[in-house]
Amino acid sequence: MIDVEDDFIVKHVLVHIYNGSGRLVEKGEASIIGDDLFFTYTTQRRNVKWMGGRIEVYAADMACNMVGAEMHLIADPQKTTV
Repeated sequence: MIDVEDDFIVKHVLVHIYNGSGRLVEKGEASIIGDDLFFTYTTQRRNVKWMGGRIEVYAADMACNMVGAEMHLIADPQKTTV
């Protein structure tokens, strides 16, 4: 789930998922389900080499102004297995 806000209306939210080698695993458009204010993206593939990968999210408003954010995927240091 992705919380994206704009002064007016968010029109599109694109998600790119990369594995730990930097290879694009998949990309697609997130959607709003019902009256929810969150965008939801459901993966289509299993990212078995996820550790060290990243997720990029791009949001565009009605005027096609775009902003992006990136999240790096790391293992929880408190866990002994991943």
